[in-house]
Amino acid sequence: MPAPAADVSPEHFAWLVDGRSANQRSTLELYRIIAEGERELNSNVELQEAAHELTGIAFSLWRAVFLSDTTGEYADQLADIRKFLVSPISDNAVMYLTDKNARNWSFRYYLRNALYRLDELSNGGLSLVDKSDLAKRAETDKDDWVNAQAILDKAIERFAAAMLLRSV
Repeated sequence: MPAPAADVSPEHFAWLVDGRSANQRSTLELYRIIAEGERELNSNVELQEAAHELTGIAFSLWRAVFLSDTTGEYADQLADIRKFLVSPISDNAVMYLTDKNARNWSFRYYLRNALYRLDELSNGGLSLVDKSDLAKRAETDKDDWVNAQAILDKAIERFAAAMLLRSV
């Protein structure tokens, strides 16, 4: 089954560029915090774990944004699961093109991975994520992505504050 046609509308491209830009700014800020706080990170396991989780979230949202032109159809997700599984079985590899061709499933995988990791951070002692922020659900996949990105941004700000507290 061929992949659905990619959304090449100016509206989708504008959303895509805005999403990638937001995620890249977050990733850069996370990188800056980690680079400048290496001493604090090396001496605090909780901060190290938070850095790992935040990096995983940033990556998952970065990958998801590229796959955001989904159909929203459940049947398409199921078909994409089959398409996706063929690649590791037959080729022993999963590349970006594998994700793109199965984007109705892979977009949700990366988004759910980010949300799962954000939920993990909400249970931690650093209070980087509010559970109430995670409870909000949007009408569209793209809106869910935007919400997750906003939660990541807030978590990175809180991570920076936690790092400052440890450096004093």
